[in-house]
Amino acid sequence: MSAGEQCCWNYGGEGTVRRHLGLLGDAGGVLSSYPAAHRRRIRNELRKLGGAPDVVEVPMESLSQIFQGLEIQRAEFLSIDIEGGELDTLKSIDFSAFSTKVILVENNYNSSKICRYLRKFAYSRALRIGADDIYFGPPLIGL
Repeated sequence: MSAGEQCCWNYGGEGTVRRHLGLLGDAGGVLSSYPAAHRRRIRNELRKLGGAPDVVEVPMESLSQIFQGLEIQRAEFLSIDIEGGELDTLKSIDFSAFSTKVILVENNYNSSKICRYLRKFAYSRALRIGADDIYFGPPLIGL
């Protein structure tokens, strides 16, 4: 593991991450977040495309910790693609301290959980492109 590697997650501290070196570049995610379908997909891709899984411990920070540390209170666009950990990462955002107009979330298995969660903060799914859902925040709803 090289210096500076860390993981954005729903808590701070240390966590176990599985990297898939050689798998369409480098990919990976937090082991505890992998749904069964995602684990199967990774196994199949490793078998088909080659590569080697590697399990490492890395420092983790929540998005709220990162935003607070960088004094970020709003953004025009937020993209979350965390190999199965998207919902947990969204849950790490303090929406009373941070706002964004548009959120793009990878949602490989078209789970309704992400949509239900973001609805609590007045985000509405505007469209789906491939495996990505795009949500408009309160300032853009009704355009």
